[in-house]
Amino acid sequence: MPIILLIKLIPYVILYYNQLLACCQDQIPLQQVVYVRLYVERSVLNSYGFPVPKNLLDRVDRTSSPIHVGKLRNAIDFIVPEFTPVLAAANGIVTYVKDNSTIGGPNPIYQKYTNFITIMHANEEFSRYDHLALRSSKVEVGQNVRKGQEIAKVGITGYTMLPHLHFHVFIFTGSNVWVDFETINVKDFTS
Repeated sequence: MPIILLIKLIPYVILYYNQLLACCQDQIPLQQVVYVRLYVERSVLNSYGFPVPKNLLDRVDRTSSPIHVGKLRNAIDFIVPEFTPVLAAANGIVTYVKDNSTIGGPNPIYQKYTNFITIMHANEEFSRYDHLALRSSKVEVGQNVRKGQEIAKVGITGYTMLPHLHFHVFIFTGSNVWVDFETINVKDFTS
């Protein structure tokens, strides 16, 4: 195992001593322990601001969406009126923009029609903003954005029953950007 990997694992070695001891005794492959601990129980390292103006926020919903399970278990819905400004939650670089969909509705078949923006932040964290209004993006791929900068408007595209911003922070766990990721929990937002 490379030394760099061991340094990254120091907090996990302390927390999961018994499992790692079992690895050393060849009872559990180390790769399994590293994957489970690094990608399931990590908290955000960066500080994130509200991705919508607080004065327009009706409520924050972390639990009622049927899609907030599995990899999206840490996703957050910000219930706001349609065309509410969407704000970059932290400084970063825009890595993906899709804003050409006009389709949305209350059925999972609409999920692939969501308009969204993805931003890369420090510490290998990314944020994603979904259900954006048609052609509302104010940014393009490769553009640097600042925390609080307007990047789009809230819409009703994709799998949605009401206007809201679906937001999540994630890290990549492999090479396929569409499936190799885990969301991480954002407990609090800064103003």
